[in-house]
Amino acid sequence: MLIVFIGSKDINKLGGIENYTYNLCLELIKLGHTPIVYCATDNNNYINLKGIHIYNIKSIRFGFLTGAINSLRATLKCIKLHPDIIHYNFPPFNFIYSWIPKFFGIKSIFEYHSFVWDSPKYSKWRRKIFYYITKLTTHHRLCLTVSAEKANFLISHKLAKECKIIHPGITPDNYSNSNLDILRKFNLSKNKYFIFLGRLDRIKNIDILIQAFNIANTYDYKLVICGSNDEDLNYVQRLKDLSTDKIIFTGPVYGVAKNSLLNYSLALCLISDSEGLPIVVIEAMYAKKICLVSNISGNREALGESGIWVKVKNIEDTKNKIENIIQNYDEFKWQEEYNFRRVNSYFLWQSIAVTYINCISSYIQGNNESICFPPEHH
Repeated sequence: MLIVFIGSKDINKLGGIENYTYNLCLELIKLGHTPIVYCATDNNNYINLKGIHIYNIKSIRFGFLTGAINSLRATLKCIKLHPDIIHYNFPPFNFIYSWIPKFFGIKSIFEYHSFVWDSPKYSKWRRKIFYYITKLTTHHRLCLTVSAEKANFLISHKLAKECKIIHPGITPDNYSNSNLDILRKFNLSKNKYFIFLGRLDRIKNIDILIQAFNIANTYDYKLVICGSNDEDLNYVQRLKDLSTDKIIFTGPVYGVAKNSLLNYSLALCLISDSEGLPIVVIEAMYAKKICLVSNISGNREALGESGIWVKVKNIEDTKNKIENIIQNYDEFKWQEEYNFRRVNSYFLWQSIAVTYINCISSYIQGNNESICFPPEHH
């Protein structure tokens, strides 16, 4: 099948949707399919990345309509390819373009990775607009999502007719290499630092994490913040203003550098307001790391019986859990092997890609089943 993905930014950069799309596409190629990805970036060009056809389109900035406008432009460009299906990584205001594929006899599908109306970077009235526009335009559709919690929400609020769950995952070969070079660069010691990996977005509550770390009794442990956010430089600067010399900002990291920082860390930190099913948690689980995470359903679905849980936006609780990890790590050591086994059982891209193809093949042929929930291990 020829499958077009729309809604990514630069696929080479750190981001949940980009990571999801890239790794799913690699597995689809192995299964004999042809993935094409349209990305909203800073330039116009085409690249072939390990068999993935990537069309970068220079982004047109138009406030909170930016995603919808860029998706409309990508839709108009890909129609001439007449793909078997267009997969939109859901931006708001899809009514602007969602009728176009149907007009040309092309099926399309939307995937929710997270809910835009949960994001604190938008005002309350904008979040309400996003919600009701979504309710108006996708309630009759089959949608995909990354977690059972998101699927339940979409169905119970009548935001989708049907919802199938396609988890994110990992490809083990991508995590085989690591070395100490990046640790030497930032003066870090093995198992002596906590790590955050991802876009420096307000919804991730990195400011809460930093404030908690600053007041915790952390001895010689450090906090490493890996990522960037060119779209919210004010927030990035606020994070740096809050930091002490025990907080290390690496900027974006990829490949061996990213693997090394994760593999040699003590614990991953992700204390977001909202998550779909975070790939970075799955990556940390595969690296046999314990995870300090917010007590939200997306994190719970990933970790199962594992995890060290904190209340959302609670500095004191986060501080206490950081201290507990440092002082009583042996109590949590069982989570290392538990996390590794759980990823190998449920979150490998090889099997997820097969589920994805079965799902969209059924959709294209018009043989949809009812809601497809994940196994009962959640």
